[in-house]
Amino acid sequence: MREESTMPAMHLIQTDNSNDGGPEVLEDVEKGAEGDIIESSPDNSGPLKDRIIRFLSAGRVELRGVLPVPVEERTSVQYSNYFSIWVCVNVNILAITFGMLGPTYGLNLRDSSIVIIFFCLATAAIPAFLGTLGPKTGMRQMIQARFSFGRYIVSVPVLLNLATLTGFCVITCVIGGQCLAAISEGSFTPAVGIVIIGVLSLLIAFCGYNVLHLYERFAWIPALIAIVIATGSGGSHLHEQVPTPAATPRGVFSLGMAIASYMIPFSTLASDFTTYLNPKFPSWKLFLYGFSGLIFTTIPLMILGAAIGGAIANVPAWEQGYATNSVGGVLAAMLQPVGGFGKFVVVVLSFSLLGNNAATMYVNP
Repeated sequence: MREESTMPAMHLIQTDNSNDGGPEVLEDVEKGAEGDIIESSPDNSGPLKDRIIRFLSAGRVELRGVLPVPVEERTSVQYSNYFSIWVCVNVNILAITFGMLGPTYGLNLRDSSIVIIFFCLATAAIPAFLGTLGPKTGMRQMIQARFSFGRYIVSVPVLLNLATLTGFCVITCVIGGQCLAAISEGSFTPAVGIVIIGVLSLLIAFCGYNVLHLYERFAWIPALIAIVIATGSGGSHLHEQVPTPAATPRGVFSLGMAIASYMIPFSTLASDFTTYLNPKFPSWKLFLYGFSGLIFTTIPLMILGAAIGGAIANVPAWEQGYATNSVGGVLAAMLQPVGGFGKFVVVVLSFSLLGNNAATMYVNP
């Protein structure tokens, strides 16, 4: 008995030949020919594997890989998740780090702020729009790319995407490790902190869609509180900006491209977060959820980063912290006035990167 799926053309159709004892065949409609024959039998899996799968299935762990989500399973109506996941992905010190690049390109706080606002608004629309395709197709973002590039050429953007997202994972782990090392007083190196951030991120990402969304819905709250405390503690020095010459096209476009390199890679993640949503929800509303989640978090934090970066050279403690542990050292120096509580806040700031890193690992297995 043959059952044909109504999924898009690239979906694999299952042919069940169990009645005549034949193996299960996966037929690739796009290719137009039978694919590899995959024989599945309960005897092949073994009792240990079966127990592990049953244990994971009993919880909130996602077992689906890159296969499209059938229409009947796209039932989630928690559309605000598309907003909250972008909030958690961006409410951390990574956006602050990118904002600190403004002064290094010779831009003062005003010019950096203008560039940040313009390029964030221009580039955030891309991932926000692509996320609206998830409920319609039920497919992850890079699986959709196969329709645009074809079976073989799609390998090029996939490899580029793999390199980009892996690079971001490295950056976030390094920044988090530097923060932990900055308050350890030499008890462990940044390498230990990097491992801690990486392992914790991997655990969250491994649990899949449901656990990731549950974490992202609430994790941004302590992260935001920690950022506010750090700003309040060191904010008295933010007005001590280093004088800079007039902005140059080179500096403007350098910062603009850095911002674009931060925002545009989210395009390869967007649909992965919306594949389980009900496709009946208006696309323009889903777009606004994603767009607002991106810009309302990224713009203020990048501007804060530009203000911090412009004051580092005029605040000796910040300059020394930056030379020792980069961004983590600056944040630790900003929180010195609040004593031991400041160290706890730095730990929270380092863990704020888990939301960004886990989401990246989730779509970049």
